[in-house]
Amino acid sequence: MRNSTISICKGIGIILMVVGHSGSPSFIGRFIYCFHMPLFFIASGYFFSTKCLDDKFLFVKKRFKGLYIPFVKWSLIFLLLHNLLFKANILNAKFGGSALYSFKQILDKGFHIITTMGSYEPAILGTFWFLRSLFVASIIFCLLFYIINKLLHLKYINTAAIICLMAFAAGFIMSFMRINLPYIPQGGIREIYGIFYIGIGYIFHNSKINGKLKYDNILLIFSFIILCVISYLNPTSLRTNPNLKMYLGTFIPAIAGWVMTYKLSFCLIILLVRILFIYILRSIFCI
Repeated sequence: MRNSTISICKGIGIILMVVGHSGSPSFIGRFIYCFHMPLFFIASGYFFSTKCLDDKFLFVKKRFKGLYIPFVKWSLIFLLLHNLLFKANILNAKFGGSALYSFKQILDKGFHIITTMGSYEPAILGTFWFLRSLFVASIIFCLLFYIINKLLHLKYINTAAIICLMAFAAGFIMSFMRINLPYIPQGGIREIYGIFYIGIGYIFHNSKINGKLKYDNILLIFSFIILCVISYLNPTSLRTNPNLKMYLGTFIPAIAGWVMTYKLSFCLIILLVRILFIYILRSIFCI
């Protein structure tokens, strides 16, 4: 299902990710990191369909094909190329994080890539954590949605809200007690974030909040101001082991960033349509 507004949102998110990882000034980096990764989780939840509840295995199969397989394929390719890249000085002790791998290390890392989606090349595939987090979070979200809906027979949007509350509570406990989940690389907090933001995306779409959020320019400016203030006073990001203050501080800027980007994308579409309309009129009437 194609949605031009969400496509532009994801395009803006990709541009921001590149800017944030390319040595941008610190104040720009803090601004971007407040919301750019939650943006992709929310966009994924926007397209979550309850039709998958009728065929959960098909949903899992699509997640495997779209997220797990690319992760494993490229992680294994660059693992096998690691020694070659190291000898060519493309990777080195400063950029790459380790020396040449032994055969045993290659086997061990390959095993972890396949079984836990960890041990990938951080210097080259540093953002691959998102594929793992989205893969795990989307499957857990789907399973929780199915179980809660079967047990409580709630409206779908209420089911999503309960899942968001569960994810928030789990993340609260993990950040307060500094708990890391076993067998999930980086402790699992990013997967918890993912479950929460997928739920937010589903709620945003299906509660028609997007249709009720009028006054595009005002919302766009207001969300931008919120992000500027928070990124200056309390910059946040989806860190792997956040303290409680950082954990609680991630949600407002993430949601504000989504609203800002969504409204900006919608305004861009309107602007493009108007430009195209004017161009057509001028072509027809030779204005």
